[in-house]
Amino acid sequence: MALFAAALLLTAHSAGYVRADHSGHPFGSTANCSDPPGKIPANCVSVGNTMFHYVYVSPLVTGDLRQSLLDTIWQDYNPTDLTMSTETTISSLTDVEAYAADYNDNGVAGWVVCPADSPQGINAHSDRWCQKQEMRFNKDPIFAAFFADDPSRDHIVCHELGHTLGLQHWGNPPASPSPTAATCMNVNTPNGPVNLHQTDKDHINGYY
Repeated sequence: MALFAAALLLTAHSAGYVRADHSGHPFGSTANCSDPPGKIPANCVSVGNTMFHYVYVSPLVTGDLRQSLLDTIWQDYNPTDLTMSTETTISSLTDVEAYAADYNDNGVAGWVVCPADSPQGINAHSDRWCQKQEMRFNKDPIFAAFFADDPSRDHIVCHELGHTLGLQHWGNPPASPSPTAATCMNVNTPNGPVNLHQTDKDHINGYY
């Protein structure tokens, strides 16, 4: 079952950041970024345009899922060199819009996309940056395992938020070609690791 598709926002880069893979783990935008109506969401990863990352949390993201999203922002991402904060309304600064609904069995429990009409461009590292990325959590009953308990919710929100910054899938070969490690960026792992690996943090800190 295809689990995650993503679009990522990356921001301004440190002059010392090396564009090559870090510890065998790729980082940066991916080429494909389309989400045609009625199609399985594309695997779309973009980067942010600054070191500030503003997340609009829709009222559709409720209860324990909302709390897991708030927790991963403060516990996983804010300890990096990023400054990540939440918004109650969409503004010109918004980098991510978080939604949750029953999107039917479209093949994924969560994904991120950079809509065609979102502010976007190519940075000096040839990565696509994108604002107003849409991060969606699929509450269709077929994906109930991904939202059934705190570890599962913590995993999926950490994973999808990572895609909005340039973090890509790794672990679990052959589903992902990168080495196995305990990270929320593992693919196809409901109730999987709930935190970023140090390599993920190094990527974020070096890039932003």
